[in-house]
Amino acid sequence: LESNGNDLQSIGTVPVGTNQLVIPADTDVWLRVWFGIFGSNNGQTTAPDEFYAYKEPPPTTSTTTTSTTSTESTTTTTTGPNVKDLTFTDTNTDAMMLDGTVMWTAPADTTGFTHYRVLMAADEEASYKCKMWNILTDSDDGVQVGTNEMTIISPTPRGTLNPSYPANWIFVFTYDNILATTTGNEEAGYQPVGEAARVALYDVGPDAPDMYDLSVFTFWDEDNRDDYMSGLVSWEGVATADYGFISQLTLYKASDDAGT
Repeated sequence: LESNGNDLQSIGTVPVGTNQLVIPADTDVWLRVWFGIFGSNNGQTTAPDEFYAYKEPPPTTSTTTTSTTSTESTTTTTTGPNVKDLTFTDTNTDAMMLDGTVMWTAPADTTGFTHYRVLMAADEEASYKCKMWNILTDSDDGVQVGTNEMTIISPTPRGTLNPSYPANWIFVFTYDNILATTTGNEEAGYQPVGEAARVALYDVGPDAPDMYDLSVFTFWDEDNRDDYMSGLVSWEGVATADYGFISQLTLYKASDDAGT
């Protein structure tokens, strides 16, 4: 990429919620010495407000990393040792409003908890988590073990307990209602956050996605040959950014950094 974003060339695409991409071995540089991550949705792409300079490999580098990177637009699911295969498809085309059914696969062993609770949160640490309401019971108590889906109240506003932090993730926690009741502590019923299933929340909303803002961008070339690069690109989003309207991210290389 040029510094103004001219002469764009795609390197790879990952689903939103993914924070890294491997540049395969033997990827040519060819005067494109800047990186930009573009958000896309329904065929429309939004350019970033900042591009990041390519770094030459250190003199001691002599290894080349080879990896296969998927470029299909799919839903990213991260699961712990309990709930698996968490999915949600929003069917409400209004921005910031959700409709649909959250579905998952139960763990093989369901002893030790009584319910599943479905929540929205700002990040993968479940910050400012907010319970979603079950349309069948008109409550936020989730569903009992034995049921592996929950249709949410229609419509459900997308948000967290802190208005400054948009809801970017959906979680399904296993929940021990007996423990919470006997201790008098609702939070005691939840399994640890690191073990809960979560999926990036995609709000059908508008066609044009919000700009994908980054707080950290990291890449160091592992290929010590001139005009070639390979290695892991990683990044972190901004805590208060709304990524809900982005379905996938594409990493481009170009020749300058202005993004025009």
